[in-house]
Amino acid sequence: MIAMKKSPMNKIHVIALACLLTLGACKTDGSLEDPANSLLGMKDETEAHEIKAAEDALASGNTKDALELFRVVHEKKPKNAKITLRYAQLLRQTGASPAMLVELAAADIALGDFNGGEKALNAVLEDQKASALHTEAYNMMGVVLDAKGQHKDAEDMYHQALAGWKGNPASVMNNLALSLANQGLFDQSLTTLRKALVIAPDKQEVARNIQIVSDLRDNIVPAAPKGVVRKVVTPKLKAKPAACSPCPPGQL
Repeated sequence: MIAMKKSPMNKIHVIALACLLTLGACKTDGSLEDPANSLLGMKDETEAHEIKAAEDALASGNTKDALELFRVVHEKKPKNAKITLRYAQLLRQTGASPAMLVELAAADIALGDFNGGEKALNAVLEDQKASALHTEAYNMMGVVLDAKGQHKDAEDMYHQALAGWKGNPASVMNNLALSLANQGLFDQSLTTLRKALVIAPDKQEVARNIQIVSDLRDNIVPAAPKGVVRKVVTPKLKAKPAACSPCPPGQL
């Protein structure tokens, strides 16, 4: 969509948004099953039935039902590569509408297919009849361009998304702030993140990113040496000639 522009920094580091902790489940030797594990098992079984129903609908040629079933399952498991791939394939096969193209872009992004996501989003943004979807498409396009290293272009997309955003804009502001940080614009990034935190104080990822960007700025931007006092030089003004009283003829 947009040509890549160079960042003002020599090397901008990939920003880790959060560390994911994996919690292990405790097993017991008793005959009673852990209620939490039981509920998780029921959830997994339900999702397995939904996936099978979607596959069966697809196998029988009922693409409409298959598409809806895969949409539901994909919303529940957006990071499941197999489900996302099947959903994206089905969207392509059915001739996606603008709303489906946004879904397709989300599926492509989840799979790491940023070129495919960009193509789908461009189709939405070029469709004037799909203007209601443009703000969401701008935000997603920003994510795509950031992933491709085109941070300045991504920044432009986030600004366009914010210009027409309905509802809480904290997530878009968070994306914008990280794009600014990737350009080395740490102060602007932190200002944006702090505004987002005021709007959505419960968003833990915003608070984490404030700390991450602050640390990144401190590590990259050199601090002034301690004890160094800059001498302030006051420029000397050229003295004006004294006024003569009274002045000779012809002299002002």
